[in-house]
Amino acid sequence: MICLICNEEIFKGDEIKCNKCNGFLHFGCSGLRENIYRTIKSESKELWNCSKCKNIKDSVNPKTSSFSDTTIESLLESIEFMSGQFESFKNQMKDILSTLGELQTENKIVKAQM
Repeated sequence: MICLICNEEIFKGDEIKCNKCNGFLHFGCSGLRENIYRTIKSESKELWNCSKCKNIKDSVNPKTSSFSDTTIESLLESIEFMSGQFESFKNQMKDILSTLGELQTENKIVKAQM
């Protein structure tokens, strides 16, 4: 294997693979320290891209993109749903606090009458 950055040979087990271009880099050439890379979860390693691929400004290819249009639409629907849930919760809390205030007022009146 040859490093994409320095064009030097990489020994087996001492490389980082770019998920997008499938190229290999030395740890030092990738900008990552080996000990940090070794602690990263395998799912994250599979999504790692080299700096050249990260800087590509062309259109997103759905085959290499980690998010599809369907995923984004699903996330937006979830956000809208949860927003409605929070709004409902907020209104319920207002009602509870209002009722609590009324009960506190009644409680003071009852105590004063005793």
